[in-house]
Formats: sequence, C-alpha cells, structure tokens
Amino acid sequence: MLARVSTFLGPMVGTVLLLLLNDTVTRFTEYHGIVLGTVILFFALGLRKGLLDFVAEWFSHRRDAAEGR
Repeated sequence: MLARVSTFLGPMVGTVLLLLLNDTVTRFTEYHGIVLGTVILFFALGLRKGLLDFVAEWFSHRRDAAEGR
C-alpha cells in the first residue's frame, strides 16, 4: 500500500512510515482509527505504485525541469 513489493526498501519504508504515523496520530487525537484509515485509503487509491515510486518520479520530473528537458 505505502510501497511496492517489487522494490527492496519499499515495504520497509512503508512499515516505518505507518508505525510513525500511528504513533503520532494516537498522541494527538482520540479518533486515530478514522485518521489512519483515511490515510491508508488515500495511499491505496491515490498512489497505486506506492510512495517511493511517487517520490522517485517527482524527483525525476524536478531534475528534468531543472535541466531544461
């Protein structure tokens, strides 16, 4: 969900992000289930390739724009 299974670091980064998000949201709200569910739904529907692929493509587009492509 947070990262593709085809990449080595993807599942590890996704797990760490989910644990950090869970810890942070649980500290600040009593509705942590709704917030976490919404975030996971966003990742599942909005970022089909995963978060790492989205970030990699974003950096690639920025680099290409900076080089004038």
